[in-house]
Amino acid sequence: MLAATMATTRKPTKPATKPSGRPSTRRKATAAPPKTFAEVGREAAREAQRKVLLESWKAHDWNMTATAEALGMGDGTAVIRALKALAPEEYDAAKKDGRVSPANRRES
Repeated sequence: MLAATMATTRKPTKPATKPSGRPSTRRKATAAPPKTFAEVGREAAREAQRKVLLESWKAHDWNMTATAEALGMGDGTAVIRALKALAPEEYDAAKKDGRVSPANRRES
């Protein structure tokens, strides 16, 4: 009988407010672990590079070679690689609407 009584009694739950009547300041645990200092830096660098690349690309009227020269990236293929890595949606949209076209291939 004692076991039956103990099984039916519940522990009181903690109130959502402090005894003073103010709401609790306790934060719920998040599912994702906190980012490391290095991860934050890499994300910031990537976003900064993306922003500069897209601004320069637009300023040079979507010209890969001019963008590469302005950013000191070598040639247009470096811009294409960077766009595919940092801004694939914008690159695909530019290809679809004709702002980016296949390069002119001159016969040597």
